[in-house]
Amino acid sequence: MQNILGLAWSMAYIVLVLIVATLVAKFSRGASESSRKLVHILVGNWVFLIPLFTDLWAVVLVPFTFIIVNSLSLKYRLIAAMERSDDSLGTVYYAISMFVLSGAAFVLKWPVLAYTGLLTMAYGDGLAAIIGGRWAKARPFAFAPQRSLAGSLTVAVVAFVVTALSLFILEDGAPSAVLTVLLIALLNAVLSAFIELTGKRGSDNLSLPVGSGLFAVLAWRFGSPGLLLYLLLAVLILAIAFKAHAITPDGIVAALLTALTLYTLGDVWIATALLLFFILGSGVSKLKNDSKRLAETIQEGDGPRNWKQVLCNSLPAVALVWMHYFLPGQRFLLLLALG
Repeated sequence: MQNILGLAWSMAYIVLVLIVATLVAKFSRGASESSRKLVHILVGNWVFLIPLFTDLWAVVLVPFTFIIVNSLSLKYRLIAAMERSDDSLGTVYYAISMFVLSGAAFVLKWPVLAYTGLLTMAYGDGLAAIIGGRWAKARPFAFAPQRSLAGSLTVAVVAFVVTALSLFILEDGAPSAVLTVLLIALLNAVLSAFIELTGKRGSDNLSLPVGSGLFAVLAWRFGSPGLLLYLLLAVLILAIAFKAHAITPDGIVAALLTALTLYTLGDVWIATALLLFFILGSGVSKLKNDSKRLAETIQEGDGPRNWKQVLCNSLPAVALVWMHYFLPGQRFLLLLALG
């Protein structure tokens, strides 16, 4: 019965948002950035209804429904108030993010994953488009000339606030670890702003929530001074690789999230092996393992590596460390991640 109530409230809320956005579009003589971003921001508040559900199927049913609805709307323009005239897949990516993060947070019992990720996307990306559209004079990012400094700062501020509040409210022990929470929020703010810069065709509606949510929860639950040092070294190496035109901005995002996952869910020696391959490159290329191939993609000179290439090389190792998280007694999974 509680699941049915949650579904009813969810559908009623989202339908209400679409009605309001349609009215805004009507009075503004057609769908505008304002009506689209109104939907973008308000739909993200659905995350506050997740506690109403008691079963996984009910949690993911709402976003799964809207994956289908948004896909059809993209093709047939069923909900004009939230669609663009270009080929952006943003609305579909939005629903996929809701599906993945709400389901994962429910299974893992990591509510920060969903709250941080979805609210950063909803309010950060949504307000960035509005504020950036009004104060878009400064566009200092050579790799993202369409993005404004004002918009990026908006994403950073929202990510900082959302991350800090999510940790303080949802995680036991956070109120007594203020400096740690603020440091995680600050780092997530920088990461979120960078992820938003790299998004194309609405892909930031997927990469931003997944990236910001994953960083916040992993840094809080598994963070250490060693992790901070490791990530700083990884950023330095990736910056050098980017300057050498060996990796794209979205490839950097994929590499950082991979490095974070391998360090926190795997082991220090797995992460160290990855970092050594970043540094030594072809000098140790004879040792073949999935996590090290991620570093090799940065070292090869046949063009900059994008996020797809990075993930193709690192996905097996990432999958294995996630399996080890659910099966902690099976140490051989970590050995497989290396081989």
